[in-house]
Amino acid sequence: MNKQRFRYIIFIFFILLQFTVSKFLTEYKINIDFMYLILLYFIMRKSYIKAIIAAVLIGWLSDYFTGSIIGIYGFSRVSVTFILYGALNYIDPKRLISAFLIIFTSLTLSNLIANLFLLFIYNFNFNIDLLMIQPFLTAMTGILLLTSKSVRKAINVH
Repeated sequence: MNKQRFRYIIFIFFILLQFTVSKFLTEYKINIDFMYLILLYFIMRKSYIKAIIAAVLIGWLSDYFTGSIIGIYGFSRVSVTFILYGALNYIDPKRLISAFLIIFTSLTLSNLIANLFLLFIYNFNFNIDLLMIQPFLTAMTGILLLTSKSVRKAINVH
């Protein structure tokens, strides 16, 4: 199986895993954003335009899974993509601590932007799970994936 097909299988698996986690594990306060890890792959390995398109699509999928207005997470994901694409020129994502900080801070910022919109539209209260716990769990999952040499080789991350 070539690397491109394996990547598509991983992406589809992550989307299905996101659906499973969001539907069945939210009562245990376990909420890992697997689709955000796909977005980070596009930001680090693909062109600027492909990363923006991926951010919009992944944001819309996040809107669908959360049941919010379509476009809120799309906007927040695109905003973070703009910031990260420029910041990665100065940060070495190959080191695990840098990768952890990139995932954690960028997802926290994305969720903060989305929560601000939800605050103004729905008078939605800030949720500590979305601002601290979800980014932490997602960053830990990303780091665990990056420690596997076969996964690093398959997604072409050094």
